[in-house]
Amino acid sequence: MRNRKKSDHIIFVAILFSLFISGCVNAPSSQVTPTATAPPVVATVTSIAPTIIVTSYPASVDPDTDLAIDWEVSGGMPGNISRTAIIWGLNSSTANVSDYPEISTVWTGKTPQQFNVTLNVPSTNVTIYFRAYAAVDGIDIYSDEYQTIIVPPATGGEY
Repeated sequence: MRNRKKSDHIIFVAILFSLFISGCVNAPSSQVTPTATAPPVVATVTSIAPTIIVTSYPASVDPDTDLAIDWEVSGGMPGNISRTAIIWGLNSSTANVSDYPEISTVWTGKTPQQFNVTLNVPSTNVTIYFRAYAAVDGIDIYSDEYQTIIVPPATGGEY
């Protein structure tokens, strides 16, 4: 009986060994091929600060004539122009609407947009100082200050 136990034991070990070998050798390998994934696309909205520039004006005009000024308002998000105009006076001033005694026709719109206005200048020999002004998306913006000289026409002298 002892031989039987020994033979049972050998058979048992042989079965275990063959199971172990077959599991390691014959088992199909499940190889996973890694795939590259792109990072998620994040849409960013960049707000561009609103700007205003004077695009055209004369350096001088005759008295009692018209002074034509062109300007452009751009930028902002969403770019709503609640008001834009030329502010002007006979003295140089800071960038503030209340610093200029005169204001042109007031316009509204959406950026980018170009505007123009014609001012009726005085009949005296003076300098007009002006800026373009706009309120875009609730932000007040101003152009640099410019000037136009009112030059009376030259008169002929007597001989």
